[in-house]
Amino acid sequence: MKIDAALLPGGYEWIIILVVVLIFFGPKKLPELARGLGKGLREFRQASDEMVDTIKNADIEDPRELPSGSETIPVTSSKEATETVQNRTEST
Repeated sequence: MKIDAALLPGGYEWIIILVVVLIFFGPKKLPELARGLGKGLREFRQASDEMVDTIKNADIEDPRELPSGSETIPVTSSKEATETVQNRTEST
């Protein structure tokens, strides 16, 4: 995913954002907010890594068995299947 540089804030914009954050939360709350944000990002990355590992391991541990070429599967037409069902219902 490529991010366009025009969408990112520039130097003065970052300063304005930091000043607004300081005004809203105060200097005492900022470290606590940063720690919470860091923990949240860390947990999100851990969960996404675990999900990727689970998906990869599920494919390896539980391979689906495909019928070999020597086995044949009977194929019937819809007309034959309808006749078979009708014969079974008539006999009961």
